Amino acid sequence: MPLGAAVLAHGDTLALRWGISLLVLALLALLILGWRDKEQPTVPVSIDVGMTAGFLGGVSQVAGPPVVAFWMSGPWSAPVIRANLIIYFALASIGSLVAFWWHGFFTMDVARLLTVLVPAYAIALFCGTRAFRLASDVVFRRVPSPMR
Repeated sequence: MPLGAAVLAHGDTLALRWGISLLVLALLALLILGWRDKEQPTVPVSIDVGMTAGFLGGVSQVAGPPVVAFWMSGPWSAPVIRANLIIYFALASIGSLVAFWWHGFFTMDVARLLTVLVPAYAIALFCGTRAFRLASDVVFRRVPSPMR
């Protein structure tokens, strides 16, 4: 994450936008196509996913797609996937906060935007928590990719 934040602070924003967009679209394609890996992931694969997500989180606050694709493509049940994603996003949020603070990205404009967006985010989290109780394993995997 710190490397991604450093690239955000000093990199070419147009190239970053295109690169991130293409990577997110590729990961979305994997989910839509229903790609699954039935075996347990190896340590190097897990590290690669973590490093990619950390870099993307630092450079664009889009750390989720690699991690979601990783967990959704694996052999785990919906409650296991959900629990791991909750822990991951909690830890990634703390890392983002520190990295962005370090690079001076917090401004009054950001504070005003947070004032508007945090309540919407909280409502979405509440609704998602309620909806999860109603979803079966099959529904849980299809919601991100309804085109199957």
